[in-house]
Amino acid sequence: MTKLSNKFLLLFFVSAYLLYAPLLKGQENPSQADLNALFQTISAVQTQIEGTRQQRSSVEVELESNEKAINDISQSVTNVEKLIASEQIRLAGLEQQSAELHTERNTQEVLIGQYILAAYQNGKEEYLKLLLNQQSISSSARVLRYYQYFNNARTAKIAEFQKIISEIDAISSEIQEISQDLSAQYDTLVIQQGNLEQRQSERLTLLTELDITLTSRTNELSRLEVQYEEMALLIEELSRAILDLSFGTQDEDFPARRGALPWPLEGPLLNEYGANYELGDLSWEGVTIAGSSGDEVKAIHHGRVIYSDWFSNSGLLLIIDHGDGYMSLYAHNQSLYKAVGEWVTSGEAIAAVGNTGGRSENGVYFEIRYNGEAQDPANWLTRR
Repeated sequence: MTKLSNKFLLLFFVSAYLLYAPLLKGQENPSQADLNALFQTISAVQTQIEGTRQQRSSVEVELESNEKAINDISQSVTNVEKLIASEQIRLAGLEQQSAELHTERNTQEVLIGQYILAAYQNGKEEYLKLLLNQQSISSSARVLRYYQYFNNARTAKIAEFQKIISEIDAISSEIQEISQDLSAQYDTLVIQQGNLEQRQSERLTLLTELDITLTSRTNELSRLEVQYEEMALLIEELSRAILDLSFGTQDEDFPARRGALPWPLEGPLLNEYGANYELGDLSWEGVTIAGSSGDEVKAIHHGRVIYSDWFSNSGLLLIIDHGDGYMSLYAHNQSLYKAVGEWVTSGEAIAAVGNTGGRSENGVYFEIRYNGEAQDPANWLTRR
C-alpha cells in the first residue's frame, strides 16, 4: 500500500465516522462528497442569512414609510378635528343669531297687529267725532296716515328680518354639509390610521422573528464553520500519522481473519448495519453495541492508533489502521487508553464504554472500513 493510496484511504475514512458515519449508500468518494456537502451547507446557510438580512432591511424601510404615513394621517386627523370644531362654533353662533331674529320678527308682528287694531279703533272714533263735533276731515286723515306710516315701517323691518333669517338658514345648511363631509373624512382617516398601526404592529413582529431567525442561522453558520475547521485539522493530523505507518508481522493479515475477529464489546446491538438512520434516507454503516459504563472496549485486530481524541458528535473517538486498507473505529467512549502512534494487539483494551458525544445510552459505536467503504461487521466478526 503506497503513501498516496494511504492518504486517499484516510480521506475516505474521515467521512465514515463524521456524525456517527451514517452516510448514503453508493457514494464513490464519501470523504470528498461529505466535504463538498458541508461546504455547500455552509454556502446555503450564508445565502439564507443574506436573504434574511435583505428581508429585514426591506421590513425596516416599510416600517419607516409606515411611521411617516401614520404621522401624516395623525396631523390630518388633528386638522380635521379643528375644522369640525370651528364649523360647529360657527354653526352655533348662526343658530343663536337666527333665534334672536325670529324673536325680533315675532315681536314686530305682534306690534303691527296692535297698531292695526289701534288704527281701526281710532279710525272709528275719528269718524264719530267728525259727525258729532264737525271736526276737520283733514285732521282725521293725518292720523290715519300716521298709523299707516308706522305699519309700513314695521312691515319693512319684518321683511328685512325674514331675509336675514333665510340667509342664515342657507348658511347653516352649508355648514352642516361641510361638517358632514369633514366627519366622513375624519372617519376615513381614523380607519386608515388604524390599518397602518395594525400593519406596523405586524411588521414589528416580523422584524423580531427575522432577528431570531438571523441569530439562529448565524449560530448555525458558526457551528458549521467550526465543524469544517475541525474536520480539516483532523484530516491533516491523520495524514501525518498515516504517511509513515508500517506494520509488523505479529498477527495474520486482516483479510485472513474474516469471520473470526473478536467483538470489541459483549452486549446487545442497538442498531444493525444497513438499518435506516433516524433521518430516513440515510443508513447505518456500522453497529452500536450496548454496554455498562466503564466496560473495556477491545481492539479487534493488530494495528496502529491513528486517532485518539474527542471529536464533534462522536465523543471520545479512537481509530485503528490494520494495514492493507482496513481500519476500525470506536466512538462514544468514556475514556481512551491509547495515544496516536501506539501499536495495539488483538483483544487489547483500548478504551472504556461511555456515552460521550451526546448519547443517552452507554455503548460503543463500531465500524470496519476497507478502502473507505463500510463493511458489514457481521461478515468479519465471530458469530454470537
